[in-house]
Amino acid sequence: MILAALTRIAPEYYEAASIEGATTWQLFTKVTLPFLQPVLYVVGLLGTLWSVNVFDIIWLTTKGGPLDATTTLPVSIYIRAFQQFKLGEASAISVSMAVILLVFAVVYIRLAPKGASEQEIV
Repeated sequence: MILAALTRIAPEYYEAASIEGATTWQLFTKVTLPFLQPVLYVVGLLGTLWSVNVFDIIWLTTKGGPLDATTTLPVSIYIRAFQQFKLGEASAISVSMAVILLVFAVVYIRLAPKGASEQEIV
């Protein structure tokens, strides 16, 4: 997604900044980053939400690890639901996790700068 956003930045912006005497660092901070900002917010939010829900790699490699060292919420939900047959506990943890992730997403979106989602790339 970041590469797609990079390809949508018009070269005229870089050319104009170079004519004005901008250094490479200034090109990056004043041209590239402002155009990437909306995409970086989306990538940050989705990456965080997806990383909380990692199950397959942990389960296939350690199954929760020695002494539950690598047990995450999805692994704990799976163990409670399909090995211990405590479906009520598993569903309660699932709903709690969904609520926590929803609250995180709402706070993340509210803290994003106001123009981050409205910026247009020519």
